[in-house]
Amino acid sequence: MDNAIFSFPNWSDEAEAVLFGGDWSAGALSRLQLDDINNRAITADATADSTKLEVDIGASRDIRVIAFDNNSLSVRSTRRVRVSNTAAFSGATVSGAHSSGVSSVSFQAGTSFDLNISEGDAFTIEGDSTIYTATAGATISSSATGSVSFTPVLAENAADEAVITCRSGDYTDALYDDGEQVDVYDTIYPFGTLPFYHPSWLDGKPTQRDIDEGTFPLVIVLPKTIFARYMKVEFVDESNPDGQISIGRMFFARGVQPTYNIAYGETTVGFTTQTKVETALSGRRIYTPKPMQRIMPIGINNLPKREALTTFFDMQRKLGKHKQLFFIMQPDEPEFTSRTSFTATLAELDPFQFPYFNVNNVGMQLMEAI
Repeated sequence: MDNAIFSFPNWSDEAEAVLFGGDWSAGALSRLQLDDINNRAITADATADSTKLEVDIGASRDIRVIAFDNNSLSVRSTRRVRVSNTAAFSGATVSGAHSSGVSSVSFQAGTSFDLNISEGDAFTIEGDSTIYTATAGATISSSATGSVSFTPVLAENAADEAVITCRSGDYTDALYDDGEQVDVYDTIYPFGTLPFYHPSWLDGKPTQRDIDEGTFPLVIVLPKTIFARYMKVEFVDESNPDGQISIGRMFFARGVQPTYNIAYGETTVGFTTQTKVETALSGRRIYTPKPMQRIMPIGINNLPKREALTTFFDMQRKLGKHKQLFFIMQPDEPEFTSRTSFTATLAELDPFQFPYFNVNNVGMQLMEAI
């Protein structure tokens, strides 16, 4: 079993990160950056043009984990995820001042290379946080100027020589690429755990009823850490019974694997609930049900001091009890991902132990975010 992964920091939560693309309800994509996992981003419909999104985290960062938690993707949904560290174009500035309300701006190319702008490329203009999307392609020779049309219309006045920042990645030589549309859901039932004739007996994948009644995060663990800035996600789920898709939380994040795995004998996993139980005069028990939460006390022993007092000490200090991470207990066993991987907070901050010289034992208690 591969060592567990603690996914933090979530670079898509950073202030400079922008999310765009597809057709989501107004302001919805920003909900993917919020701790309220039930405040979901929702698409306008289930067409493939609507159920896609792009991410620019603003700088090249170390990426190991991509996750979409508390989602409504249906049993037949597919996905293609691509990751890049190269912008679709770069080196552009505004040529001449432009007033708000216009739908095209004159771009000035840099002196070193041509500007090749494709339809659909997204960008921002210095002094204006609005994300604009090119409505037609344009090729502008180095040191030359050319007009680029876009949507929506210019929200703020654009100053001469204002820097234009491309927000779309170039995925020609992507650092990670699913290669094609692949199934969102992996096997969750190992062969032999279901009775014959069960609808999932052969492939072990969840049924739509399973999905409606449970939480099945989409989790992608990259083979190794890469440094990247851009991500493009294309979901295809046009037969979704809701007529749209929704997602509660997204991680585009670092993934920390300790040198030694979580300790057997000290690590447990189970459930807790705030369900209230009262007893009537007749003796009958009356329940006020509340959601179930996974809870996982964890011990990691014999870590080198340089690892424990940097990675995990800093993680506890920065997360406290209120900020979130994504935990993956068994990254090489996808059939258990939905059961032992979840968005979590640190319910308890256990002190670090010093059992031997230059060695630390780390403890913490994870509680599922609901």
